[in-house]
Amino acid sequence: HIAREITRLFHYFVVQDNFDTVIDSIDENGDGHISFEEFVRFYTEMEEQNKWDKIKADIEGSFTKTPSTMTIIGRVKAGVNVRNVNLNKLFQKFNGGGHPKAASATVKLEDESEAATVLNELVEELIETGLTEQLTVGDFMQSPVLSAKPTMTEKQVEDLFIRYDVRALPVVDDDNKVIGLVSYKEVAAAKMRLANKQEKRLRQMEKAAKQGKPLPPESDRPLESA
Repeated sequence: HIAREITRLFHYFVVQDNFDTVIDSIDENGDGHISFEEFVRFYTEMEEQNKWDKIKADIEGSFTKTPSTMTIIGRVKAGVNVRNVNLNKLFQKFNGGGHPKAASATVKLEDESEAATVLNELVEELIETGLTEQLTVGDFMQSPVLSAKPTMTEKQVEDLFIRYDVRALPVVDDDNKVIGLVSYKEVAAAKMRLANKQEKRLRQMEKAAKQGKPLPPESDRPLESA
């Protein structure tokens, strides 16, 4: 009888899962049975909740809507990489506009409560734009292409690495056709080999001088361009 009364109180058909949940909420001591006192407390709480909901609805309905305007100003902070965000295009839907990185709009609101909805739409579109329209290689590639010639020395290539803060360079021929790649690591290794050769030659020269022997022959490859 109590279960039928609960169903009648809600004024809608209760499916099995919802019905079981309601019964569990009434059964305060969890003994699997609903006492008369448990049902009375549940019924009283439901009546108070219904009254409170009605009072809230009456209060909200008594408020008169006040037309107003809201000014939105958007500006991209300096140093922030947001190439995909175009504030001018974004604000045009509100009859505003300006620069892609700084724009404004004045929105007419039928009620002040609409302000939150408008701002949420703007934020959601900004997030969606930033996530879906990712940068491509063409947005940050270096042009014209920095390259090295096969006739350049390690020192000349190292100067390019330092000057342009790069760690690898394509090697091109006279027709600008790529024929190889040289990296900073390879140049550093070549410098180390050159330093070792220079140190070895100095030791050979010192030894030959002490023994009165002729100096070892110079390498066919100039040391400064090795």
